[in-house]
Amino acid sequence: IENNDKDADAYVLRSEAKYILNDTKSALIDLDKAIEINSRNDYFFQQRADIKSELEDHFSAIYDCIRALEINSDNSYAHMISASSKKELNNLNEAMVDINEAIKINPRIDEFYYLRATIKKALGNLDGAISDLQEAIKASSDNSYISIVYYLISSYHSDNNDLESAFLNVAGLTGINGTELILDGDGDTCMDVWWYGDMVIDDWIKEDPLLYINVCSHVVHIVACN
Repeated sequence: IENNDKDADAYVLRSEAKYILNDTKSALIDLDKAIEINSRNDYFFQQRADIKSELEDHFSAIYDCIRALEINSDNSYAHMISASSKKELNNLNEAMVDINEAIKINPRIDEFYYLRATIKKALGNLDGAISDLQEAIKASSDNSYISIVYYLISSYHSDNNDLESAFLNVAGLTGINGTELILDGDGDTCMDVWWYGDMVIDDWIKEDPLLYINVCSHVVHIVACN
């Protein structure tokens, strides 16, 4: 930038570095400058929308997504960010339109299915939400992410009063098969399996104590109901 203050890509790269360092205000300033130099790059608008959405400036994020999609209608991430902001604004039907389009363009992105699952749940479609979470698992190779998704599937089944499926998905999380235990209603053994399974998933969730507590509490709830 010192050598060429008209290099839009350099501003975007610096913005990304600042974002990683949690300097979001400066990151936005660099993106503003990049767009001032080159307003025909959809990625620039997508990146700015992503930061604005995270900062809960959802109306502005949606506008940037519109700008990105005017330039490139196949920008699946712009559709996804727009869907996320619309969900936060409780505009669920429009959010569904956006995320459906994102998945249509790029059907192998796990976070797209995860977002659509949360929208479907908000719309009261638990079965559809569970189906999308299962698709998210198929599309992901990140064990930490998969463990969270298994927990959510279990939670959604529990909300649906399907406790057997709820426990089976915790079993998927831990790598333990709990079918016989849940059918027998053997609470003590369920907890023994859970504590054994805990050793399997420890590396996956040890950096997220809240997830650990939620998963433990959820298993206790399932066992208590049996």
